[in-house]
Amino acid sequence: MTSKIQSESMNLADTYAFTGTVTGAGGITSADMWHTSTNQTIPSSSTTVVASWQQEVYLGSAMSVSSGIWTFPLTGIYSIKYVAYVQHNSDISYITSYIQTTTNNSSYNNNAFSDLTHKDGYSIHNVSTFFDVTDTSTHKVKFSHYAPSSFSLRGTSSEAQTYVQFIRLGDT
Repeated sequence: MTSKIQSESMNLADTYAFTGTVTGAGGITSADMWHTSTNQTIPSSSTTVVASWQQEVYLGSAMSVSSGIWTFPLTGIYSIKYVAYVQHNSDISYITSYIQTTTNNSSYNNNAFSDLTHKDGYSIHNVSTFFDVTDTSTHKVKFSHYAPSSFSLRGTSSEAQTYVQFIRLGDT
């Protein structure tokens, strides 16, 4: 026998003891955070993929990365957030940070990007997107940068300076 309880008949401040199985409650079942483990020089006038990732923490099934190409553990809709901490020793007319995705395991498109002008010193890029992963063998993501002058992407093994977060929001 299945019973439905109307929300207006419940005091949500009370505690209820349930027996049986609660279904349809949803919630995040897969989340992952990685950061770069070393500094990486991004050369001038060349789109360069971010490498040297180190896993920080995960819930559920973990992402995997090889040569800067990320593989999703499960199909579903993902929230992807990329934060790049960059250092440059001179003014740069712009630095572009990309989230690039493919649905055929070959041709990458710019899914989201941040394009900022920089003065001498440090700056932070924030780029985020949603990605509908319908096939884990063909749907991939990578993070890359382009600038007319070289700069350093900051990373260290002890803290998240440049990092990425993946959160599986639900089924596709």
